[in-house]
Amino acid sequence: MSKIKRTWSVVASALIALSLGVASMTAPVAASAALDVTPPAATTRLVFIHHSTGQAWLEDGYGNLASALGDNNYYVSDTNYGWGPAGIGDYTDVGHWWTWFRGPSAGTYTSALYANDEINSGYSRSLSDPGGPNTVVMFKSCFPNSAIDGSPSDAVPPIGSNPLKGNSGPLTVGNAKGVYLDLLLYFAAHPETLFVLVASPPLRSSDTNATQASNARYLADWLVDPAGYLSGYTTGNVFVFDYYTVLTGGHHRIVGGAVDHTPGPTNYLAFPTGDSHPSAAGDQIATNEFVPMLNAAHNGWNTGAPPDPRMPVYRFYNMLNGSHFYTADASEKARVQRTLSSTYSLDGVGYRVNTTNPANCARLYRFYNRLNGSHFYTVDVAEKNRVQTTLSATYGYDGEAYSVCSAPIAGADTVWRFYNKLNGSHFYTVDPVEKARIIRELSGTYALDGAAFYLAP
Repeated sequence: MSKIKRTWSVVASALIALSLGVASMTAPVAASAALDVTPPAATTRLVFIHHSTGQAWLEDGYGNLASALGDNNYYVSDTNYGWGPAGIGDYTDVGHWWTWFRGPSAGTYTSALYANDEINSGYSRSLSDPGGPNTVVMFKSCFPNSAIDGSPSDAVPPIGSNPLKGNSGPLTVGNAKGVYLDLLLYFAAHPETLFVLVASPPLRSSDTNATQASNARYLADWLVDPAGYLSGYTTGNVFVFDYYTVLTGGHHRIVGGAVDHTPGPTNYLAFPTGDSHPSAAGDQIATNEFVPMLNAAHNGWNTGAPPDPRMPVYRFYNMLNGSHFYTADASEKARVQRTLSSTYSLDGVGYRVNTTNPANCARLYRFYNRLNGSHFYTVDVAEKNRVQTTLSATYGYDGEAYSVCSAPIAGADTVWRFYNKLNGSHFYTVDPVEKARIIRELSGTYALDGAAFYLAP
């Protein structure tokens, strides 16, 4: 593997969410609680705001989404062109979501939305209406909203001066972020409702350009990244489904009780028809991946447990040499999955780092081992300097990652470091159960170095 040169945050740890089962005896994997994909116990009213792509996704004999939701105890209604007060159903571009949820007539639109029990697409319902308001609100913009200009470095304008607010354009990365972020003010005020944002589907290659498609990929990743759109949002009633990534040939699903978000091999529609509307095959894949994800989101929302705002750290297993790679950067994670999947399998989210705790003030340093393709991490400045001075032929210095804690303060978790005697790499874990299992079962491979650093709560 060529060196991954950027200096994003890196640490090893026990698994919490993703465990895809590709590990060998030299790839320690800790047990974790599986996501609950059980359908709601009581029939649950759901409304979907959409246009033509959503219509095809819902329809019986095409995407089959409505029937699959019905099989999972959701009573499905939808809006479409011409629906609602002042024909608000005509407006589903990214900027229009501000009109629906935050504009001067938002109360009128949302009252009609919560009460809506109409079928506006080609599907049937077998469930009886349980009564009451719609408690799950899905909304999705159509594929023209993936023709995004600007760049990921765009500044996010204040909502008062955001030209996309209430309009179809100008659609740039920064303007779209600004609209989505402003919606959270409404969502936070309505914890009784689960809001499901479905990322806009991709365009076929002939209907967009490389920059717009790359921006669409970035925005979809930002929407689902725990350190992105929902970072710091604690109400716990917003779920984002990456319809974009599924339709580029990737995945957003639950595997083995944990979330698998794998980028597609392209930034364009991988399931084309005669235009940018996705094919039935693509929509059926999206249905199969979406419904268990919705169940898990619904169950999590019902528990009242807020999302964890701390920064996630991802762990990969190197299938060629048995080493491990760690990153807290969602873009690097996505690039490794997209370009190095034959080498690295995603173990999952390790631990989450509280970047707001001032006790996490010691820099973590990352090195690349040129001989075996592994990485080494240390918080010890003396060790860093020694590696640079005496082992520069072996280790290339990547730079500083994020900050951790260098002392065992009250409430801090210990990150333990093991040395792999077979390949010369190092393995790190925060899980005492995993640490004990490695010592007990894998002592022929791993030698415990000791505490590497600590994570302040």
